[in-house]
Amino acid sequence: MKPRVEKGKGNGDGNGNGNKTAELPEKERRALVQRVLWSRELARSKKIRDFLSYVCERAFEDGDAQPHEQEIGHHVFGRPAEFDPHDDNIVRVTACNTRKKLELYFLDEGISEPVILEIPKGKYKPIFRERDADLPEESAASISDVQAKLAVYRRVLVALGACTVAILTVAIWSLAALRSGRQAHPADLLANPAINILWSHLLFPTTHTDIILPDSSLSLFENLEDSHISLMDYIGSSKWMVDDRLAANPKLDDFAQQVARQGLTSMSSVRMACRIAQLAHGDLGRISILRPRDFNMTQMKSDNVVLLGSPRANPWEYLIDSKLHFQRVFDRQAGGAYFEVLGPRSGEVSVYRSEPNVSYSRIAFVPNQANTGSVLSIEGSDAEGTEGGSEFVTSESSMEKLLAVAGKGHGGSMPYFEALLKGSRVGGEASSFSIVAFRLVQPTASGLDQNAAAPHSAAK
Repeated sequence: MKPRVEKGKGNGDGNGNGNKTAELPEKERRALVQRVLWSRELARSKKIRDFLSYVCERAFEDGDAQPHEQEIGHHVFGRPAEFDPHDDNIVRVTACNTRKKLELYFLDEGISEPVILEIPKGKYKPIFRERDADLPEESAASISDVQAKLAVYRRVLVALGACTVAILTVAIWSLAALRSGRQAHPADLLANPAINILWSHLLFPTTHTDIILPDSSLSLFENLEDSHISLMDYIGSSKWMVDDRLAANPKLDDFAQQVARQGLTSMSSVRMACRIAQLAHGDLGRISILRPRDFNMTQMKSDNVVLLGSPRANPWEYLIDSKLHFQRVFDRQAGGAYFEVLGPRSGEVSVYRSEPNVSYSRIAFVPNQANTGSVLSIEGSDAEGTEGGSEFVTSESSMEKLLAVAGKGHGGSMPYFEALLKGSRVGGEASSFSIVAFRLVQPTASGLDQNAAAPHSAAK
């Protein structure tokens, strides 16, 4: 049964909101507080629950009391009685977070509550006010739409969490198998000379190799907020996780930040990393598998690096993308990506777009930032393209075709290059990749030379 609401005699809540205060019996106000405290929004935050419990209890004991920061900091957070709030803002921060959580509760789980509990801005005394029951039809529809979206976001987050557990399990199992030498079909570089000619540069025994997985959380965050995150913003701080445009929708804002902090990757990314790691014959001491946010510029300059995924999921790709002929372009309006060829040659087209049954992948083998090692970038027009590209560079028959296009035999060394691949996509997987465009890349002291020409035209 809903609590009884008695209209207040005043014209507002004393804070200029225009909503009348609700004069509920203390028992019913306490019951409302308990429902809020153990809701989904607050149940996992002890700090917020302690803060809200204290200020509400003070209001029950003394309706005229106005608790201040020093009092709350001392009794709730164990600060000295005379601590300086200017040096320690724990009360203000917790109050701000509590206001957000209260708003979310009454928008979602507590949508049917006739009375709303609030902490007015700039004050710490809670108020109980009646909900405006006469919402316009468009407002009611808006709330319904918001609730529907929130339900979708919540399901997505749960699914992402489940994927994280599954991916972590597979990664642990795969790495354990590699360490113990029990992998089913370890690639033998000596028995596969075409593979060896590329990977001997990247898995050289005296050099460390970093495999950088795509950050699926980043790409989802960018899609959710329709934003672009630069490499500098991504590695510089966590400020990129906050977008003022979502301030009007706290629930969506909270969801976006939770997604961003997860640092999720995909199952296909784990498979790619394990496939590459197998090439090291189980010697994983010189291989690191990292998230983009755990990588740094020092490693980019000193190590051999394998970059997996697009710049929207792996911003380190930006460091080499601008120097290549085959540019991946993200079409925001279409919600997909395509490859643009700068200076197409005979038999090539200027744009290669994915189709329902076609994916593209670009492989680039280039010097690292300090010319002390090499970088292999595998970047698809979609996830299937990226995985297909990784299969291509770990397949002996595919690498034989690449060497033929590059004009190199098994006895030579692998030149720096970029290749654009086309593959057929069936059942969510891309296969049968062929080379549609190819360029040699000439390293220089100041970077990469875009004007290097391939000795042969690309295979169709």
